[in-house]
Amino acid sequence: MCSVTLVEVSCQFESPAVSGRDCTITQKLITLDGSVKPSGSEAVLGDHYVVFVKDSSSNGTYINNQRLRKNSLELRVQHKDIISLVAVSEHENALAYIYREVIDDPIRQAPKRKIPLADVDNEGMVGDGKNMQGITTCLSEGPVSIDDVWRLQRSNEELRQQLEDHVLNTEKMRSEMRVTEARHQVEVKEVKISVATQYVQQIEEIKRELAKKASDLEQCVATSAQHVTTIEDLTQRLAAAAQS
Repeated sequence: MCSVTLVEVSCQFESPAVSGRDCTITQKLITLDGSVKPSGSEAVLGDHYVVFVKDSSSNGTYINNQRLRKNSLELRVQHKDIISLVAVSEHENALAYIYREVIDDPIRQAPKRKIPLADVDNEGMVGDGKNMQGITTCLSEGPVSIDDVWRLQRSNEELRQQLEDHVLNTEKMRSEMRVTEARHQVEVKEVKISVATQYVQQIEEIKRELAKKASDLEQCVATSAQHVTTIEDLTQRLAAAAQS
């Protein structure tokens, strides 16, 4: 079956805060394009199983401290997600465990025991009782402590905070650098304009002085020409006087 669900009578909780029918855990067969196969479909190459959780409690079911509600859609559970009942996983009254995925080809999967039809429904795997002390998952790599998970999460949060601080500092430095560069460009432009203005003023002053000196030189040339004419006239007069 592509969506096998059953009532697991051994999954019971002693806590009165846990609802009699707290949540539904369903395994569905997904194709390569992400679509869900209808119930009863056979697995083909490329298909894989995906687990979903649907809340049906009064106190809430939490996935990674995100609360699910009765009227909300079922949520996909991924590897290493933390599922907690009653409250968020840090709460002392919460019942929490870590979901571990075992990757396998659904075509080669075979049931280890036959499930009686009376135990199979269309809702999902249901915690239908309140007599279980806690949840324990045994894996080949050994048990995982929830405290270790939270220590790792806190460490990851600290590293994430350090990374965010580093990114903020980097952005701040880049912003300051951009402001400094813009200010420097403005100052360089102002210096260029100031120097250019001074040189233009000096050049204009030199041009005026040269024009004045050229005018004075022309006047001197004209005066010299007049003097030469006067001298020639006097010379002619002296010569005429000497002959007479």
